Amino acid sequence: MNGLSLSELCCLFCCPPCPGRIAAKLAFLPPEATYAFLPDPEQVHLRARSGATVPGGGGAVEGKWKLHLTERAEFQYSQREMDMTEVFLTRSSRGNKVGCMYIRCAPNARPGPDEQLLHRPRHSHQLQHLFLRLLRLRLSTGKPSEKNLYADIDAAWHALRTRYGICPENIILYGQSIGTVPTVDLASRYECAAVVLHSPLTSGMRVAFPDTKKTYCFDAFPNIEKVSKITSPVLIIHGTEDEVIDFSHGLACSSAAPKRWSLCGWRGRDTTTSSCTATKLAFLPPEATYAFLPDPEAGPVAPGVAGTPSLRARSGATVPGGGGAVEGKWKLHLTERAEFQYSQREMDMTEVFLTRSSRGNKVGCMYIRCAPNARFTVLFSHGNAVDLGQMSSFYIGLGTRINCNIFSYDYSGYGVSTGKPSEKNLYADIDAAWHALRTRYGICPENIILYGQSIGTVPTVDLASRYECAAVVLHSPLTSGMRVAFPDTKKTYCFDAFPNIEKVSKITSPVLIIHGTEDEVIDFSHGLALFERCPKAVEPLWVEGAGHNDIELYSQYLERLRRFIGQELAAQHP
Repeated sequence: MNGLSLSELCCLFCCPPCPGRIAAKLAFLPPEATYAFLPDPEQVHLRARSGATVPGGGGAVEGKWKLHLTERAEFQYSQREMDMTEVFLTRSSRGNKVGCMYIRCAPNARPGPDEQLLHRPRHSHQLQHLFLRLLRLRLSTGKPSEKNLYADIDAAWHALRTRYGICPENIILYGQSIGTVPTVDLASRYECAAVVLHSPLTSGMRVAFPDTKKTYCFDAFPNIEKVSKITSPVLIIHGTEDEVIDFSHGLACSSAAPKRWSLCGWRGRDTTTSSCTATKLAFLPPEATYAFLPDPEAGPVAPGVAGTPSLRARSGATVPGGGGAVEGKWKLHLTERAEFQYSQREMDMTEVFLTRSSRGNKVGCMYIRCAPNARFTVLFSHGNAVDLGQMSSFYIGLGTRINCNIFSYDYSGYGVSTGKPSEKNLYADIDAAWHALRTRYGICPENIILYGQSIGTVPTVDLASRYECAAVVLHSPLTSGMRVAFPDTKKTYCFDAFPNIEKVSKITSPVLIIHGTEDEVIDFSHGLALFERCPKAVEPLWVEGAGHNDIELYSQYLERLRRFIGQELAAQHP
């Protein structure tokens, strides 16, 4: 486990103190100093470990200093920036000298009301900053340790208050990564204007051993036990792909903070808040299991499309690169990862093509004529972490059993579809599929059943709230992203993602909701809430004991779909 031998594990649990060993992944790594404090020519000479002169006696650390950056700093101040910057040494309660920096970025700056400040982080560069230099990270003396972290930030806090006369209500505490440890500790003891936790950790044990569920007496950096004591507003920022401190730590800290403002999870460079809040619903496009190959019998590509296809989807499919409608005739090729290969009959009933969404992405589509004389066609929006190649065998089996043709598509960034997965692209993708189904095949809305599964219920509900159709099926639906990530959420905020709960009431077509009572991904309560909110809901199917991915294995699943489509809809559309 994490490179620890059996004897080391025994020591870990039986021989405290061991916080430093527990937090192996968070080991202090003080770099070679990139600066020095040089004495002001008008002051006496004192010396620090890095070559700067500092007082050697006990008590307060006095003197006036100038900042000198070495070549390793990769940055040199202009004279104006030097004039804005003040450096000094203070002493912690544990006797260590702590190097500090104060930058007057905006001499007249004073944070506005907490709410306004937290909503407008782009103005944070106007705040005056005090940068705490942790022990041995630059000029500070002593050795890095958890106790010294707390003493260091205490010294910085008191220096900021006494040296500059800044009131707590005008101080924002900001901690990044390991810096969230002293920040949370200080914020749990003193009230201030606000607290920002950037890539926070819950505790050392939980970083080193992600399955840890409780805080032990020998755990290091127990932020999770202290964050609930913070009485100031807290903004938490975390990347969803954090490879050092997992995103789950940010989520846990956010849940524990009583005055959290919002949670921002940044996936790559997409910093839209709505995408961030839907953390448990993060898009997970799999490695493509299929490709679209040009049909050799179709001849050359249509005029206006540049020669042979030049744009490649992630799967290796060749697709036309020109703008406008995506033309050409294609054949489906399944890779070994699809775990399914078509018979010739199944190949003959399957047609694949590319269309373009209003956001400029090419969208891979599949139309399966399971029942050539069928009245209804199901527009199926599949779940997460799968693509058309993996779903194709299920589509054939489902369509054959419920006597419907199946039309499906891949979301942007999935399979051969181009672009990146996002909420806006979801809506544009299903719009493109809807219009392709209507124009390419001439199918009327009253003969289209919209079917969404899991994350696929999001575009399905959105489309159904805008267009009338034969019916809607919501399979393991969610109410909103925030309510999945934070189950206690009672209202829909402006930054929430996937707000199905606000749109389902606008659906004018009959709605069948299917949900497993033991769903471990999207709780059963989401299905219940949507059923209660939906004015056109028919008798739902609650599958006792079913989880998120196994409802199709229960006999009542097909029975309810057959009755809904073959009897209830048939009676409404004679």
